[in-house]
Amino acid sequence: MDASPNNNSKEIQKSTKIKCALSTCATDFEPTNSKKRYCCDACRFRGYKERHAPKLKFLKSWQDQFKLNAAGLKKLFDLGEEHPTQKELIIAGFDFSVRDQQRKTSDGRKAFIYFDYALIIEENKPYQIYHHKP
Repeated sequence: MDASPNNNSKEIQKSTKIKCALSTCATDFEPTNSKKRYCCDACRFRGYKERHAPKLKFLKSWQDQFKLNAAGLKKLFDLGEEHPTQKELIIAGFDFSVRDQQRKTSDGRKAFIYFDYALIIEENKPYQIYHHKP
């Protein structure tokens, strides 16, 4: 008599197979816990990328423009343009909407840091590029 409950529990476990939550995967698998939705780590990673694709695309675009901003500041600084106009910054590929957290310089001016360069902004004064040498 004791053998039949064990057989039933094994049958129940076999019938708990579920399909992988990744739309492109048709694998049936037995989850090891109640929260498992994917058959393997590769599918779980692909599922994360699918669910977060717009956010990841935006972050990649933001990072690329941030690097372009830094490159633009470097280019202008290397050309001796330490006080560029807004037009010169835009021509150099600078996008004012992409910036890191605002910081203050030791003398209280607003600055946005782009790797080794900072763009210092003061009201009614030209922009200033500062190169921080680590």
